[in-house]
Amino acid sequence: MIQEMDTISQGTESVTLIEEQDGKVKEDSESDKDLYLFSLNESLQIHKEMVERVQGEKDDVEEECERVMAEEQAKMAKAKQVVLVKQQQHIEERMRLETIYNQLKNELELKECEFRRMEGKFQSHLKSAKATEDDLMMVQNKFNSLLNEISDFCGVLEYDNDDIVSWSLSDDLETVNWWIEAWMMQVIIEDILDTPIQPGVEINNAFGKMYEWVKKRNVSWATRIRQQMTTFMTRQSNEVEVKRAKDDIVNKIIERLNSVVMNVVDKEKVKDIVERAVQLNLALKSQDAVIDKVTIEEGNVFDANMMISVSGEEGGVSLVISPPFMKQQVVQSSTPEKKTSWWSRKKQQPVSPLTLEEQRILRKVKSRAHFLDRGLSCCCFQVGFDGLVGFIPVIGDFIGVLLAIQLVYIAMSLELPNELVSKMMFNIAFDFVIRLD
Repeated sequence: MIQEMDTISQGTESVTLIEEQDGKVKEDSESDKDLYLFSLNESLQIHKEMVERVQGEKDDVEEECERVMAEEQAKMAKAKQVVLVKQQQHIEERMRLETIYNQLKNELELKECEFRRMEGKFQSHLKSAKATEDDLMMVQNKFNSLLNEISDFCGVLEYDNDDIVSWSLSDDLETVNWWIEAWMMQVIIEDILDTPIQPGVEINNAFGKMYEWVKKRNVSWATRIRQQMTTFMTRQSNEVEVKRAKDDIVNKIIERLNSVVMNVVDKEKVKDIVERAVQLNLALKSQDAVIDKVTIEEGNVFDANMMISVSGEEGGVSLVISPPFMKQQVVQSSTPEKKTSWWSRKKQQPVSPLTLEEQRILRKVKSRAHFLDRGLSCCCFQVGFDGLVGFIPVIGDFIGVLLAIQLVYIAMSLELPNELVSKMMFNIAFDFVIRLD
């Protein structure tokens, strides 16, 4: 019994102990649970704050991005608007310029049409103001044709030796033909080409004086007057008088030729030559430039630039069949010359009558003379060449004489007059004698 009670008491104590332990365990579990919940709550709170902070930063970034994008879009819209405005302005400006261009193009076309019409009228007026429509090339062809026809005409003539020798001073047939050609050209030049208007016009002398007077003052006006007067008198002059003048020239040529030729002179051929010369005269006086003959004297040096040798030889000119005709002066411009002040005017250099070789020799003589005159300069003093050679007795004088004689030799090579060369030699001798004294 007692053992049972002890056993029961021991059992009761065990149960109590277990219950106490369970209570402690429960208390510990509750504490841990509260701690865990607190920790979890703290963690959630921290996480919430972090999420809220991140969300706030995200919202700030999004707002900034939206603001920047809005500003960019506003700028793009503004720029697009500016571009559209500029494009519109460009289109309007282009349309305005195209309108102006079309207007100017139409005006230009109208002015070109007007200019062509005026040019046509002007050319018609010029043609009406000229006796012929020949240009310089056609004039040259007419002149060559006239010379060829005269040469062919003279080539078939048969001459009386005695008469022709007394006239042409030659018995060679070819030379005689050249003499006859030269005489016929002389008649044509004097009686036809040198007339102020044309043969048979009664105002030739009066118009010639007026033309020369105007020509000295204004070449352009003189040329226009000559063209218009030639055209007017050609159309209005008495054809009977012109025909009589031509017949007189034909008879003059035939009468002279009949005295030296044995065969019958072809009168129709002479008439054709005279008619060609008259037409050449009208063509010459219808040009816009003054075309005149160049005088060539017998004995002059042959110049291939303006002469043609019928014999194929060169040297001195022994016979001039026909002088060359050259354009003397181009028509002056109608625009007034620009006035220049007296201090800016330059003296116009005259055209030198010397050849290139003569000009070269002249420059050489001038340079030698300048060298002799210049001498040497030292310490603000200038000593001439004569002064330098003067320090050497006798020998210096001979040196000066030799240099002077060299200039005389150059002058003689230029074929200067003997009188001038003699004066140069006298001056050299006189200088030499004075130096010796």
